[in-house]
Amino acid sequence: MKLKKIGVALLVLLLMMSVVVSLAVAQDITSGKGILGVQDRECTSCSIPETGGFVSYESGSEDNLLREFGIGEPKTSFNVSLRSYDEAKDLVDEIIEKSKFNIDPGAVIGLYDMDQYQILLIDRGDTMLEAIYDGDSVTTYDVIPELLGEKKLSYSPKKVSIEGKNTENFCFTTETLTRLYSVPIRSPDSDTTMADQYTVTKTRTDEYKDGLMVRGKLVTKGVFYVDYGQKVAGITDQTTWNVYTPWSKCEYSSSSSGSGSTSGQVDGHLKIGMLYNRAQMDGWVSCNAWLTTDDGGSQNAWVSVIDDGCSS
Repeated sequence: MKLKKIGVALLVLLLMMSVVVSLAVAQDITSGKGILGVQDRECTSCSIPETGGFVSYESGSEDNLLREFGIGEPKTSFNVSLRSYDEAKDLVDEIIEKSKFNIDPGAVIGLYDMDQYQILLIDRGDTMLEAIYDGDSVTTYDVIPELLGEKKLSYSPKKVSIEGKNTENFCFTTETLTRLYSVPIRSPDSDTTMADQYTVTKTRTDEYKDGLMVRGKLVTKGVFYVDYGQKVAGITDQTTWNVYTPWSKCEYSSSSSGSGSTSGQVDGHLKIGMLYNRAQMDGWVSCNAWLTTDDGGSQNAWVSVIDDGCSS
């Protein structure tokens, strides 16, 4: 009889411990403080129902890439600003025609006008074309940007919570990747480098996941061509998206702004849906003329009253 009572007491004790552990685990999963931002933050541009779950990530501090990678401030060999295609359209078109290259004006980064000659910079993906024009002929060089440094940040997954309840295994993840390249500009008179030209690629990747399965992905990516200390001479928007069955794309857009000014930005937007479920990701990346980069965005999930996969 005594052994039986001891066994019952041990069983009760084990059950109590199991409840305490379960509560602790549940609390650890749902708290999520400081992972991607304040969940109650207002989303002014999202137009989601009040039943939605809202998560945001703002970097909170800008990164100056020269300080980040331990690089000294550059010194320019001449004081000539890089002119955009719109600012020097006639001269750029003349150089393109004489070079006999099939060049899309959208690939033109900018033009250095040195009076006695001009230097045209053209984006060619992983390389850059430098075309030197002396008023008669065009001499071209392939320029390979040199990687000075890169920085990658990954943030912990954030569980989706709608009306205070976790929604199965759905979560959002965010990571960023920043790369800084130097672009040596050749002098027509010698083999010396005469200008401090930089290219910055800034990428922010937002994913909506069901467990380990990615349901939607927004990659907001901007390539910024920086005339150091003067302006962001050009911006290439390389934003992309992916949506995986059975989810569908409802909305997608991307845009760039600030080319020719001291600060440029690329924005991306993606909304996806499946039956009553909705998810939305918005991101932005930026870079200024002094190689300071930043990023941010918001992620949203909610349940609609309409089962068509995209409405409201």
